[in-house]
Amino acid sequence: MILLAAAASLLAVKGGWATFRDGPVCRAVAEPVRRTTTPLKPFAALAVAPGRAPVLSFRLGHVPRDGRAMLTVGGKSVQLAIAGDMARTIDPQAIDALRAGQTMTVRTRAGYEIYDLRGAPTAIDAALAACR
Repeated sequence: MILLAAAASLLAVKGGWATFRDGPVCRAVAEPVRRTTTPLKPFAALAVAPGRAPVLSFRLGHVPRDGRAMLTVGGKSVQLAIAGDMARTIDPQAIDALRAGQTMTVRTRAGYEIYDLRGAPTAIDAALAACR
């Protein structure tokens, strides 16, 4: 599982997802179940903080040369905003799709990561309940 700051406290674990609280911010996090070979360690994280829209972010396995990454979940595709090896979206429909989908895929021209969504609804609910 992903290492977080020592001050973070574990709120929930289900499937391949875990929820941590670090001060006023909660994160539901997961590592991909399949990915292209990469020196980077990709992960997904949904960050929730009081007074802010939830942010779904990804550390990508590859830095996309063309600056493009696409998230596909539950038949819905969303272009992600890119900054270095990180990608993100605040699209509430994409975030809601995590509850109903079985997998989500983040794809760049250089590679992909596939995440199992079993456990995501529990992790998301724990983050929302604790930090919204």
